[in-house]
Parts: sequence; C-alpha cells; structure tokens
Amino acid sequence: MSQSLPKLEHHALTFEACEIKYAAEGDAAGEIEGYASIFGELDQGNDIVVAGAFKKSLRERKKAERWDIPMFFGHAHASVPIGVWTDFREDQKGLRCKGKLIFETPEARQVRAVIIAGGGMGISIGYRTRKHAYVTADGKRHDEWQMNAHRELIEVDLAECSLTAMPMCRGAQVTSAKINAGDDAAIRAMRALNHHLDAELAMRALARALES
Repeated sequence: MSQSLPKLEHHALTFEACEIKYAAEGDAAGEIEGYASIFGELDQGNDIVVAGAFKKSLRERKKAERWDIPMFFGHAHASVPIGVWTDFREDQKGLRCKGKLIFETPEARQVRAVIIAGGGMGISIGYRTRKHAYVTADGKRHDEWQMNAHRELIEVDLAECSLTAMPMCRGAQVTSAKINAGDDAAIRAMRALNHHLDAELAMRALARALES
C-alpha cells in the first residue's frame, strides 16, 4: 500500500522584494542588505521573536569587539563562509543586517546569479536561546511547553546568519543588493529568458555576462 507524500507549502520571494543597486566607480559589488528576523511573525518552527531579543547579545559583541557572526549558505556550518556581515541592528520591523558576498566562493557567485535572475533570497539565523516563554491561545505565558502553544523568543544570542532559498521566517530576506554595472547585460538576458524570448540567445548572453 503506497503512502501519500506530505504536502509542502511554498513561499515565493519575488524580484520586487529585492532592490538592485549598481556599485559606484571604485566600489566593489556584492554588498547586500536585508532582514535576518521579523518581529512578531510566527515562523515555520512555531517561534515568534519579540522586539529587543537581539539587543543584549549584539551589545556584548560590540563591547568585546567580537563581530564573529559568519555568513553561510543554508546553515552549512562546516563550509567556508560565503561572505562577511558588517552590521546588525534592530529597528521597528526586525533585525536588519548588512554584509558583503565574497565572489571567490562558488556559492556566493550562485547567490549573485539568482539575484540577477530576479529570484528572491531569504535570510535565516542560527542562535542560542537565553530567555523564552510558551504562549497559549489565551495569551498566558508558561515556562514549560504547552499543547498548541507557540514559543516566544525573548532573548537570543545570534551565532550565525545564512542566506537560504527557504527561510524559516518568511519575511526575512535580502531587500537590496549591489552589483556591477556590467551585470546589467545579465539582468536583461535573464529577464528575456524568464519571458521565453529567444531562450537560446538569452542563455548565451547570460553565460558571457556571468563570466566577466
């Protein structure tokens, strides 16, 4: 007797969600900005991060001059980081982050290609929970796990921050990316390919653009 496969729910990150910026003359491409976490949003792990959850951890790192939060792709902790994070700060929406892709790594080049193609790129965090509570439907908070309750993350220690195609927090994504002016040809090629306009010519143009 065959078993039916579980139904997957997919969330698409759109091109419009990511603003493409061109690097100024003398600047290197690869800078990205976005949100690593969104406050008040129930993620796919049944967790909600509250505002202020990261402040103590980030303050401690800044004081110790220990900004060692690696950028991985897909939480591949055993791999070489694909970039560096340069800033984290909380705003009213969530945990805002800035960083730079290192194009010497193949994964960073693949991320660049996805962004150029008009695909969205999500951001996902790895962390250690310091304080949390379980909140039931009646709004009451509990120290121990409760049936049908979600977990509220009150204080967390940010350990790493990854780029990923399917983030746990659906609103956490890259919102802007800086590319070289020469990538404009690749953007046009991919848009042509996405709209099925002369696919063979589009693929050739894309290959030439990405080789540069």
